Amino acid sequence: MDSFTEAPATYADDMSPVKRRLSPPRLLIGSAVFGVIFTALFANQDFGLNLTILFLLVYAYAFFNRKLIITKTFRQEKLLYLFTIPVIYLSLTLFTSDSAINALSVLVILFVMYVQYVVLSGSARNSWDEGGFFIDIIFAGINRLLFGFIRFVGDSAGRLFKGKKKTGALVGVGAGVILLLIVVPLLVGADANVSDMLGQFIDSLALGDVFLYVFLFLLSASLITAPAATALESEHTGPRKAFYITQRPIPAISTGIALSMMAVVYVLFAIVQFRYFFAPKETISSVLGLTSSAYAVSGFGELMFITCLNFVLIMVAMRFTQQNDRRTPAFLKSLYVLLIAFNFVILASSHLRMQCYEAAFGYSVARFLSHSFMLLLVILNVTMLVRIFSDRVKIVRLFAVAALIYICAVVAVNPERYVAGENIRRYEQTGNIDAEYLFSLSGDALGDACDFVIAHPDMFDTVVKRQAEYMLEDLEQKNGWASFNLADERARGKLQKLLHE
Repeated sequence: MDSFTEAPATYADDMSPVKRRLSPPRLLIGSAVFGVIFTALFANQDFGLNLTILFLLVYAYAFFNRKLIITKTFRQEKLLYLFTIPVIYLSLTLFTSDSAINALSVLVILFVMYVQYVVLSGSARNSWDEGGFFIDIIFAGINRLLFGFIRFVGDSAGRLFKGKKKTGALVGVGAGVILLLIVVPLLVGADANVSDMLGQFIDSLALGDVFLYVFLFLLSASLITAPAATALESEHTGPRKAFYITQRPIPAISTGIALSMMAVVYVLFAIVQFRYFFAPKETISSVLGLTSSAYAVSGFGELMFITCLNFVLIMVAMRFTQQNDRRTPAFLKSLYVLLIAFNFVILASSHLRMQCYEAAFGYSVARFLSHSFMLLLVILNVTMLVRIFSDRVKIVRLFAVAALIYICAVVAVNPERYVAGENIRRYEQTGNIDAEYLFSLSGDALGDACDFVIAHPDMFDTVVKRQAEYMLEDLEQKNGWASFNLADERARGKLQKLLHE
């Protein structure tokens, strides 16, 4: 597939002066409706159902104005169109669950939507699975969002006041406002009763809320208008071309020597690790002189960093090292495989360390995410291993698919509820639990925490009760249908029953 498919004739790639046309009324009306709904959803509201509605509304807006935005069909970019499915799933979970992972879901949704726009609007000069696409991401943001930000206000005014008579009316209104700003303060200062009445009138208007509503409306309407209004226009930062790397500057011998030096150290490290790799906690203590928790903490972050560094080094070496007749030398393939094998050793060691830490101190959301991230690294390393022996593998596409599946799987598992369940099972086996931590989790886990202290009332001491009361107070502050969340609603009901009966 070509990295760029020609857009319709209305798309100008040169810098010749083109008279800009006002955005069509259909686009401006859709943006105004979007702005009104956005303001109603988020003005003085917490996050909940409003986030789900927002992301679905963005897709609806894009479909409504697709002729102004989309230049690539489903057949041309099947995978990017299919990415809409996990985005919609993640959007729905923002309403059905309440978890720390929701913040990550929002970032993933926004990023995927943005990539879809850049590619499907024809703004990208590079294929989205090529390195040059990062340049497209930056420039598309500048040209389609930043420079088009004021289009809604400007084009709306142009449509409403088009013509001499309307322009004259607009000038009259502006002059009248300026005169009022001069006369009204003078009249107010001349009469105390008028001043008092005006003050009461202003208080009744709740100007703070008015300013908030106006700001949210203009912000949301402008942001949604900008990419649609500028999608088929010439770029303000100048013409761009696809970015291709035609030469591989690094000699194979240089890459081979550098990676061989690293491989020797890694092999020695792996040999040491296997001395106690599958040993019980008692052996770890005798060999290292460390407790389970100290062993788990020591070096975990460093090992994760080395794994990611190896991963990046392999990708860079495969992309920039010179080849023989378009083939990677066998000795380099062997080194790549060795580094990936060492990554598996590091991941296994890190997994062992985290298990020891959980056995000593219990489960937490952060520890769960560490485990899940290690699983993602395993999948990415397997993909890289396949890529070493097959040039047909579209590694960036597979990485993108793996990352989206990973996010959806983590959300489906529901980290906070999983952690609560594991801690409760650990209590049944060991008699140890941090009940206060259970009540610090979000709505997904609070129901299980309530059931636990009902079954074990001796664990519901003053500290835990205070934490439960704090969580209930926080949940009760979330008012309004736009902030509604199913998990929070269930948790609030259980907390009220626990604390008020």
